[in-house]
Amino acid sequence: LIRYDTGDKLIASTVKCGCGRNFPTIEMISGREGDYIRTPAGKVFGHVILTHIFHVICGIDAFIESQIVQDETDHLTIKYVSANGLSETKVQEYVYKLKEHIGEEMGIDFYRVGEIEKTISGKHKFVVSQV
Repeated sequence: LIRYDTGDKLIASTVKCGCGRNFPTIEMISGREGDYIRTPAGKVFGHVILTHIFHVICGIDAFIESQIVQDETDHLTIKYVSANGLSETKVQEYVYKLKEHIGEEMGIDFYRVGEIEKTISGKHKFVVSQV
């Protein structure tokens, strides 16, 4: 964990490690830091709930990788990597179902990409807010 930013939030412990070393210890990992989206209606969706909604609607195996980008206050771009392609009918079905949860005022576009850009740690963020 030295000089490695995982994005995890944690609570430091005051208890000394049983191994006898004098390094800091962790009491609890309380969650992961991440971006969120805010709709024009004021609803806020964090990355955890968006991941859940997205996977319930689209299915866990629909995409190899995906990323939701809020690029405008009323627009989401969903980038995805798919080995099998995605029909326009299926895309429209996903858009309709996502709007049911997120809000009708949010424009949603899907874009197939070759890969999702990775962070410096080698992972990709599922939600990116550019607003």
